[in-house]
Amino acid sequence: MKRFMLPLCLGLGLVTPALAEDLVPWGESGAWTILRDPNHGNGCLVQTALSDGSYLRIGFEKKGEAKGYIASFNPAWAAIDSGKKYEVAVTFGEGSFIGEGKGVKMGDMPGIEAKSDSIELLVALAKEKLVNLSANGGPGLEVALNGSYDALNKALECQAE
Repeated sequence: MKRFMLPLCLGLGLVTPALAEDLVPWGESGAWTILRDPNHGNGCLVQTALSDGSYLRIGFEKKGEAKGYIASFNPAWAAIDSGKKYEVAVTFGEGSFIGEGKGVKMGDMPGIEAKSDSIELLVALAKEKLVNLSANGGPGLEVALNGSYDALNKALECQAE
């Protein structure tokens, strides 16, 4: 299995009903929403809501930078502290991100975000059917990535504008 180290991530603009006006809707693709974040260099992201109340986000930094991130949020993750470092494993198919993430909030909803210096790795992730996200060796959250590849390609179009 390929292993990639993630640098320490910093909290990025996060969607909440109160902050939703900060993100600019760009389009949709199946269950995924494509958004532009003017607070972070107009980088584009895809986001989907899951049946258990979790959210999954895959996004890109500002145009011209080959950096991105993956983040997951869940209202039941009360033990996640904003700003705290976590050992993160994002496994999918034959690939994985292994490294460090940081606790972040989406409104009051806790989550963990991890950055990647490889957009190609995020695209490879989106081609898979499932991803498992875990922190500090926990059991993780398995997420179906239905339609994520098409959505991420639209986010790359958004990113190119």
